[in-house]
Amino acid sequence: MSIPPRGGGTLEVTSDKEWIHSFSISPEKVEFTVDPNPAEPGSAPREATLSFVYPRAQTVKATITQAAPEVVEPTPLSFTFHISEVTPSSVQVDCTPSDPEATYVLRIIRQTDYAAYADDQALIAADIEEFRKPDWMGNPGEIAKHLITGSREDESFSLYAAGDYYTYAYGLKDDGTVTSELFKEPFTVPESPKISLSSDYPAYAPLEVPIEGGTYEIGYTIENPLDGAELTVEPAWGVEWVHDFVVSADKITFTVDSNAAAEPGGEPRTTWFNVSYPDAVSSPAVNIRQAAPTELGFDLKQISVTPSEIIVDCTPSDLKATYVLRHIEKADYDRLGSDAALIAADIEDFCKPDWMGNPGEIAKHLMTDSRKGETFSVYGAGEYYVYAYGLTPDGTATSEVEKLLVIVPESPKITLSRNYPAYAPLEVPIEGGTYEIGYTIENPLDGAELTVEPAWGVEWVHDFVVSADKITFTVDSNAAAEPGSEPRTTWFNVSYPDAVSSPAVNIRQAAPEKIE
Repeated sequence: MSIPPRGGGTLEVTSDKEWIHSFSISPEKVEFTVDPNPAEPGSAPREATLSFVYPRAQTVKATITQAAPEVVEPTPLSFTFHISEVTPSSVQVDCTPSDPEATYVLRIIRQTDYAAYADDQALIAADIEEFRKPDWMGNPGEIAKHLITGSREDESFSLYAAGDYYTYAYGLKDDGTVTSELFKEPFTVPESPKISLSSDYPAYAPLEVPIEGGTYEIGYTIENPLDGAELTVEPAWGVEWVHDFVVSADKITFTVDSNAAAEPGGEPRTTWFNVSYPDAVSSPAVNIRQAAPTELGFDLKQISVTPSEIIVDCTPSDLKATYVLRHIEKADYDRLGSDAALIAADIEDFCKPDWMGNPGEIAKHLMTDSRKGETFSVYGAGEYYVYAYGLTPDGTATSEVEKLLVIVPESPKITLSRNYPAYAPLEVPIEGGTYEIGYTIENPLDGAELTVEPAWGVEWVHDFVVSADKITFTVDSNAAAEPGSEPRTTWFNVSYPDAVSSPAVNIRQAAPEKIE
């Protein structure tokens, strides 16, 4: 709209309502401000009339219509979930409501149980009924005690069985008014791991450990293993005689100390350790029972025997007891006729004066504690006894005689295909050559080998090779020797572990003849 100016007249614009105001008039337009409409949402629009007045011109009116605020429907309460962790025993749930001020219920349910309800409303009704049940003291239940607000991070729920589950949430007021539909998120609970030991050791059938103890292994398997989980061992508190537990991929290794120091005749000592694995169905216990010495006794073990020596370990049941550890040919023992006669013969031997006439002392022949690798020299094949018995320095026997029968083998014997003693050596011509000497071994020992030991510093006999039945070697030429000089001689020994003898092979090599 434009109005031609007349003689300096001024345009005036007014409103019949105060909510239109602040008019600004320019030659081309009129600007004004309209206040916000404070009316009830959804009510009728309001109107105002503007009047445009100019001198000697007809007044023009304009109607302004302003809508009322629209009715805004509230956003329904909703929930989002995140399952942060699931193990066989628990689930961690993050839950975020759309309205952080709203009260709501957050729970879990097995999918099979969920399917048993007619619909979500039936599940909600069952929850509310449960919330209202009286407690064990008869106090009425309160819905408010089961409601939460705000976001929940890592809300933990315990689980007792594998399978498919839902976590679910819905809005609920403390008066039982449901304020949203039910929202749910599925998750699956894995089977619990199961530990299986290679053998069970309950309290009524424990692992029986002898007095001397030892190192033991128990195998195991894990059904339904968890990523990153490890099997652990939890020994009984304060027990130190079972120790050095090592858990590998399929077995548990541990050491049980000797119980030889226990009071003879005492009760066996017992302990246990638990085997654990995260979320396992159970943690089996391994029960251990170790015997105590009944009386002074000896554990004799043959470590090795050769034609020349016997090596044994001896562990007394009482490590502080004094005792005798010796050996005797079985035939000599049989001639004595009894353990008592053997002890008497030993004591008589111990009490003999020495070469200077000093009286013998039993105490010098006694020992205590365990003996490892005790070595006895023998000088013939046959049956021997290694024996031990308790004895005090005054000659009092404190135990029975413990005997270990040992069979000493015949000594090996080297037989050469021909003997070459010093008076009948192997005669080698001036030009030398390669030679062979055959041999056999009577009574061979497992793992033993025949060896050759040449004379020290002799280099003209060399390249010895020992095979299964012969010795091969090379003798260099002696052509460079002084003509007419004496033959040169040497030897080498042929040896074998514990052989009766080591025969020597003597060698004599002629020098060039002297030419007149």
